[in-house]
Amino acid sequence: PQPLPLPALDGAPSCVLACGSQQKATIALTREGTNGEATCFVSQHIGDVENGGTFDAWNAARTRLEDLFDLAPAALACDVHPSYLSGQWAREQARKCNLPLVEVQHHHAHIANVMAEAIAAGQLTTDVRVLGIAFDGTGAGTDGTIWGGEFLVASLGDFERAAHLRTWALPGGAASVRDARRNAFALLSELGLLEHPGAVGLLGSLDEQTRSVTATMIERGINSPRTSSMGRLFDAAAAILGICDKATYEGEPAIELEAAAWRALSSESACPTGNIAGFSVTESSRPDACHVLNSRSLIEALLEGIRAGVPAGRLALDFHIAIARSSARIAREICAREGIDTAALSGGVFMNRLLLQLLTRELKSMGLTVLVPHSVPVNDGCIAYGQAAVARARLAQIASQ
Repeated sequence: PQPLPLPALDGAPSCVLACGSQQKATIALTREGTNGEATCFVSQHIGDVENGGTFDAWNAARTRLEDLFDLAPAALACDVHPSYLSGQWAREQARKCNLPLVEVQHHHAHIANVMAEAIAAGQLTTDVRVLGIAFDGTGAGTDGTIWGGEFLVASLGDFERAAHLRTWALPGGAASVRDARRNAFALLSELGLLEHPGAVGLLGSLDEQTRSVTATMIERGINSPRTSSMGRLFDAAAAILGICDKATYEGEPAIELEAAAWRALSSESACPTGNIAGFSVTESSRPDACHVLNSRSLIEALLEGIRAGVPAGRLALDFHIAIARSSARIAREICAREGIDTAALSGGVFMNRLLLQLLTRELKSMGLTVLVPHSVPVNDGCIAYGQAAVARARLAQIASQ
């Protein structure tokens, strides 16, 4: 594997083993150079570490990397999620070997990955803060909910949550990921839009028993974790528009939504302007509090479009444009407040090239520098590299105190 550069940091441990994420997992090992430079070796794609067989492959990759580069971990890094097999291994290993352990929030790792790459390339300084926009499907938050639509004011070693999507219930958890209709039903229920005429198609695709059971789960909070996930918002939009209601492979509803938007864009004779509203922002009376991005106006506009007979592809395109524009507007407000001039984008949702292009253009038009990953994937394949960067920064800071 090609070694990736890391920022030079005084006091960083000789070797950090970063255990990566649960999905699209990779492993990372760091090595400190004698000239102050540091490198990171990221493993091959391992896959989803959700069972014993894949975890065996994860372990084999770990020992192979350690042997190949003659590295012995002096510190460990893992995701904060308590149930990830790699995280459970890291906690036990840290206890058994008396090694420092740094638990890294998933979306901070996404943004730290972009920052570390840019710092090593001389584009940022080691003490800089950026606005991280982390859009993905799933990541354990620090408040007990599932994050995924996050605006983070981040440094390498720390972050603050500046804004996020309004949460809604995800009945059945993974079941709502597989069946986007249940996710969409829950979102419409949260937003008070189940009675909207534009929701008739979605409701008609669910049998009465499924609607009843889902409503009961939401009402009673039965196996219905709350999420702020942008990935789940895209899935819900795909189901509401009738573009894709079930995932026969990972990310299918969101992928089909993007494809429909591209087809609509290619048929446009002029640059699209976007005709639907974006997020409304609920601001706290405290200036340091987190802003909540309410998707009600956005989803209601989709339903109005359905009622008016607007083609689903056209609405899919307008959905992308609205997300990009309202996200950029929120980013500008946060950056102005915090004195930040750089936005870092990461997370699996940005594998959506249309959204990435639209949001990048909007942010640049506002005078912000935009950074995305280059050496590692924008999805969870970058998490191990980001964890390694965060762990080095935190441990170097502790060593300097």
